[in-house]
Amino acid sequence: MEAKNVLEIIRETGDWEVPSSQEDSYTANQMIAAYSMGKEVGKNEEKERSIRQLQTNLDYTADYTIQVIEKLAELGIETQTAHMRFASPKVFDVLVVVDEGETLKPDFLKIYDFTHSLKSSVNNINYNISFMFVENCNNLDEASIFSDGYIFSISQDRVAA
Repeated sequence: MEAKNVLEIIRETGDWEVPSSQEDSYTANQMIAAYSMGKEVGKNEEKERSIRQLQTNLDYTADYTIQVIEKLAELGIETQTAHMRFASPKVFDVLVVVDEGETLKPDFLKIYDFTHSLKSSVNNINYNISFMFVENCNNLDEASIFSDGYIFSISQDRVAA
């Protein structure tokens, strides 16, 4: 049996009338139910927004990584692969592996200017990217890269396109 609200009990006595302005009022239970429904809708909307933001940021990260790889190629620096990790849906780190000896080339320093400029133009409250570079040498351990959280690699199909 559902509990009656105060207005229903007063109406049943027949002695009292409820002014029309009170007809639009809500009981505490109705307010709690409305709050709960709104809270659930808000949680679902926030979850969907977060997923959309992550998808957008992943696309940005792939595009910016490709720009860096293309800039390295333009500078005559051979890239082996690029790995990505994210600390949150907004913070991304890219580790670019170049051929051994490539970091000693004078033009390699230009990539730091390029990535700094790129980061300055794209980093904001909803997105942050950073780039690191390492040479592929005999003691480069792919398993260590993976264990450091770089569990994604850029698709060579995207780079070649």
